[in-house]
Amino acid sequence: MFFRIPEEFNGTKDKTYILAAKCADVNGDGLDEIITVTGKKSYGENGFIEDITLNVKNKKLILI
Repeated sequence: MFFRIPEEFNGTKDKTYILAAKCADVNGDGLDEIITVTGKKSYGENGFIEDITLNVKNKKLILI
């Protein structure tokens, strides 16, 4: 599963492999007030993988 995570969330345009995601639209306005994402992010030519966890408020992740 891949999510496009906007650059302002994680400071990179690299693809992130999502292992788990929890979303909650608490007030019904169509925005996910709480998004917790756990996954792995790759970096450049070295293929370095880093575990990441993002906690995002009032944004949407876009599934591609």
